[in-house]
Amino acid sequence: MSALTCPYCDCEMNDPEECNEQDRTYEKECPHCDKAFVFTVEYTRYYREHKADCLNGAPHDYQRTNTYPPEAARLRCSMCDDEKPLTFKP
Repeated sequence: MSALTCPYCDCEMNDPEECNEQDRTYEKECPHCDKAFVFTVEYTRYYREHKADCLNGAPHDYQRTNTYPPEAARLRCSMCDDEKPLTFKP
C-alpha cells in the first residue's frame, strides 16, 4: 500500500479512510503546505494460493468454527472453506 503524498511538498499523510471508491476524484488539502490537490484510489489484486486436496478426491477436513454464540458454530473445511451445519449427536 502506498501512502497519500502531497504532489507539491511530498508530505506523507494519513490514509483518508472515507475515500475508497475507484473511478472517483477526491480533493485534499495538505496540512503541511496548505495547497489543495486531487487524488484517485486504485486497488491492486493479489493472490495467495493453497493446496486443497479435498477438491482432488481427498476427504474434507472439517473443523468446528469458533463462533459466538457457540450454538451458531458450523463445520468449515480447513482446505477449501466449504461449510456445513454442525450436527449434534444425542
